[in-house]
Amino acid sequence: MKIIVQIVGLVSVVLLAISILFRSAPSLVQAQTVVTKTVCPVGTTGQGGCDFIGASGIQNAINTIPDGTSTNPNVILIKKGVYTDVQLQIGMVANTKKSNIRITGEDTETVLDGGQKGDIFYIGFASNITITNLTIRNAKTYGIYVRNDVSVSIVRNVLSGNSGLGIYSVGNSQVTVINNIFYANGGGVNILENAQLTVINNIAMNNKNGAFRASAKERFTKLEYNIAYGNSADWNTGWGEWPPVSNKIIDPKFVNAAAGDLYLLVDSPALNAGDPTILNSDGTKSHIGAFGLAPGLICGCLDGSCSTICTLEKFSDITYSTPLKCALADSLFSTPQTNKTAWCKAPKRTKGDANGDGVINMLDYFYYVAAASGGKIPLAVNPDFNGDGVVNVSDIAIILKSLNP
Repeated sequence: MKIIVQIVGLVSVVLLAISILFRSAPSLVQAQTVVTKTVCPVGTTGQGGCDFIGASGIQNAINTIPDGTSTNPNVILIKKGVYTDVQLQIGMVANTKKSNIRITGEDTETVLDGGQKGDIFYIGFASNITITNLTIRNAKTYGIYVRNDVSVSIVRNVLSGNSGLGIYSVGNSQVTVINNIFYANGGGVNILENAQLTVINNIAMNNKNGAFRASAKERFTKLEYNIAYGNSADWNTGWGEWPPVSNKIIDPKFVNAAAGDLYLLVDSPALNAGDPTILNSDGTKSHIGAFGLAPGLICGCLDGSCSTICTLEKFSDITYSTPLKCALADSLFSTPQTNKTAWCKAPKRTKGDANGDGVINMLDYFYYVAAASGGKIPLAVNPDFNGDGVVNVSDIAIILKSLNP
């Protein structure tokens, strides 16, 4: 009987321990909170959301940010602006190895300028490092130098004007290069020794010593859907059927590459021509390079006006605003209108189609009357037919012309 009591007591203790463990389990299995360090081009540390300031601040962020996890990498956010004399080092020796860090610009107007003083990124020992949304320019040697035991992803950057290569890799590195532009560097990408390189959806143009090259064919894990043009030597030679057929030598048709405008023209062969397993943010097949169409070449509401590429029908004897505005007073709506691009994509809006359904009828006239008299109209409706930014008597002539041809 005493033994049974002891066993029951032991079981109770075990069950109590298990219940305590499970009550505390959420804290054990919770995903690690992502740590973000923000660097600003100018300002005061600790103010305006800036943890660090300037080029030296980027290095301080690299030195102090803790390692993240493979599923939740920690983030260094570099705010938009120009950072000068940039020379960054990541994991120079094995005991300072960095892991699971994402270094991202606010957008590619975040410029890291090397001032012809060295490498902009020197990565020695690191794993799962991502470099994205940056313009990396004017390095004396390499825009990004990867060596030793490193795994790094370089995604959607512009590398330009670097005297050496845009990216150079040696050792046992694993380098993934996706949707970047290499323009007017000493060379695009080159790898030696046992490094492994995946190159997808990139454009290399006007580089002096080649576009996408390696010491051996086996160094490429994948070379697909890239464009090379105007480089001294685009690919390696003597490797038989090389490069794979998805890679092209063709003018990518930038808007104005010499002036730094690397968006694509409407007839660019890079538009929706990338890897079909990679999608643009709108769900369409990926572009090649870092950008899609130039903003002015996309039908949309830009800076309060419809972009010139939008096709809107007009009466020849009516005077329309140039450009057509896509801004109306918030007081006309129950909540502020946000999808103003839809107004620019309604071709008959300029003939009286207030609700954009492609038909001009008395419902559109009703919306005009409601807006002109100060009433509220639905968010999808715009009865500013002449595009001057207001709803008034100038618009009634347009809809009456459509209703009474």
